[in-house]
Amino acid sequence: MSANAAPILTCKGISKRFQAGDRIVAALLDVNLEVLPGEFVVVLGPSGCGKSTLLYIMGGHLAPSGGELRMHDKPIDGPSPTRGMVFQDFALFPWLTVRENIDFGLRLRWARDKFDAREARIDALIRMVNLQGFESAKPRHLSGGMRQRVAIARTLATDPEIVFMDEPFGALDAQTRDAMQRELMRIAVETRKTIVFVTHSITEAALLADRVVVLTARPGRIKEIVRIGLPRMRWNWKQEFSAQFLELIGRLEELLGSEIQKTAAEERDRGKTE
Repeated sequence: MSANAAPILTCKGISKRFQAGDRIVAALLDVNLEVLPGEFVVVLGPSGCGKSTLLYIMGGHLAPSGGELRMHDKPIDGPSPTRGMVFQDFALFPWLTVRENIDFGLRLRWARDKFDAREARIDALIRMVNLQGFESAKPRHLSGGMRQRVAIARTLATDPEIVFMDEPFGALDAQTRDAMQRELMRIAVETRKTIVFVTHSITEAALLADRVVVLTARPGRIKEIVRIGLPRMRWNWKQEFSAQFLELIGRLEELLGSEIQKTAAEERDRGKTE
């Protein structure tokens, strides 16, 4: 990743409004963001601020109400194999095995006569996510962390340029979440993929990101972009608990905390008028 590289993805003045009964609700307002090739960007904000909405807009799964969205300076007008998505709920096909789930996207994108190439790629991905020996297992026989590894492998199978991840570890227990964070960073380093990752967790953001994009309470706007400035693979305790790391955690807590308080105050006020 080079700070002088041309952005792979650009958001200019992105806004999103939804119809909620007889009201128009503004989810996002004037979001301006550039994502560089190979960068790990984490989007952090209070509940309901539009984090996931922004992610789906950038992925081409949701149209903005205003603004301009471009990838390699070309408009994004829908989903594309160049932009992969990993969901919080795994979204695996329960009737397919690990191998078949990973192969699903490849069968859509690659011709049948590339069977050998598909098989080799699936083998490589299974090794990458450490699922050797589980190729024939179905999702119901896997732990939550293993299912999320399958989801990551399936997304990487078609070799997208950008991977979008919507709180992929939010449903996991603390120990599994910690392990999956390490796995994801290892995969990011190995593949050099561009990743945009949504989370509620300040620590997760600081551990994974090159930059953290902090959104305001709804309507979500960029409050501040915090550059982490630490090398990846941050699980060495000397680094995790260094003054610089703790200062970053404190800064993120300050930024997010004020927006959470604002959201809580708005909900109290709304409750008084209902």
